[in-house]
Amino acid sequence: VVRRVGPLGAAGGSLARHRRAHRRPDAVPAARVGGGVRPRPPRRRRGDRGHADPRGAHYTALAVDAHPRLNGPDLPALLQVLDAEAGNLRIAFDTAVSTGDAKTALRLANSLVWFRFLRGRHTEARRSLDVADALPGADRTAVAQAVAWSTAFAQEQGNSSVPLLDALAATAAIDDPRERARAGWFLLFTGVESGDLTTISTRLDESAATFAQIGDDWGVAATVVTRAQLAHIRGDADLTGRHARAAETAFTRLGDRWGVLRASEWLGGTAEMTGDLGAAARDHHNGLAIAQELELW
Repeated sequence: VVRRVGPLGAAGGSLARHRRAHRRPDAVPAARVGGGVRPRPPRRRRGDRGHADPRGAHYTALAVDAHPRLNGPDLPALLQVLDAEAGNLRIAFDTAVSTGDAKTALRLANSLVWFRFLRGRHTEARRSLDVADALPGADRTAVAQAVAWSTAFAQEQGNSSVPLLDALAATAAIDDPRERARAGWFLLFTGVESGDLTTISTRLDESAATFAQIGDDWGVAATVVTRAQLAHIRGDADLTGRHARAAETAFTRLGDRWGVLRASEWLGGTAEMTGDLGAAARDHHNGLAIAQELELW
């Protein structure tokens, strides 16, 4: 059951434009999902073989459009849309792979990493990234991005065979500064449990400086909440609390509910460390409410 979270707002406007741009006279009737009407992409007609797949183009554009806006106020609405279209996104990816369309396969795999992380689909994310980056003719920088995220997911699952520093060095091949910085941060974020806290702390400082330089406020906030986690691991209640409060403020300003959820986790951890069990219960209750809102089980 898809839970309604209200109008799509800014997300809806952009998605509506996206859908209008992909309508054709042969489009199939609209489908109802979660109470809203969404036109399906056009069928691929006989004689289209050898030409771009309009269905693949439709779902690739949907994923690419959603990717940067999953880190902000559009997150709840976009999660609903991507949940509803998950099957079609897989079909688009599989079609791109079967036809050797490395560009489309990589765009889909790379654009869906954060969505799949939030939904706990780590194995699916890794499989898609690994399959896409192995296709002949794949773009160098898109492959580097896929490899970085696949390694980070492997770290999250506890079975990466690539040393963290090697993985971080390999992100230099990603041309886009924002994507390079985000991939580097995610490697640090998922590598926290590796035990090399000194290296991760140093690299987080570098990551924060890079995000600030390119004007990525979400990235800066992400490094702060990761610092809170590091401080908690080290048993430093004061530092954990300071970083968690700063992250909560930053993510609240950005409208990013996932970030506020992460901050609440370490605010609760701080309260537990100082013996304030009432505050800990409130912080964890707030986090649970956000997890339920976003359906992060």
